[in-house]
Amino acid sequence: MQAYHINTRVTEQGEVHLPKLPFHPGQDVEVVVRPFDDDADRREEKAWMEFGLREFLKGYADEDSIYDDL
Repeated sequence: MQAYHINTRVTEQGEVHLPKLPFHPGQDVEVVVRPFDDDADRREEKAWMEFGLREFLKGYADEDSIYDDL
C-alpha cells in the first residue's frame, strides 16, 4: 500500500490540483482535505501525519508487496 501526503493551494477558481500520481484509471482513492490556518497548524499536522504513517506501516513487510497492485 502506498500513501501520499501532498500540500497544495486552492486556486482562485476554488479548485485543488494534484500532481500526477501512479493511480490506475477508475481506481478508487480516499481523499482527506484539511485547511491550514497558519504555520503552527502545518507543523502540527505534518507531525501527526508522519506519526500516523509510521504507525500504519510499522508492520509492513516486503512479503506484503504482493497486495500493492490489487
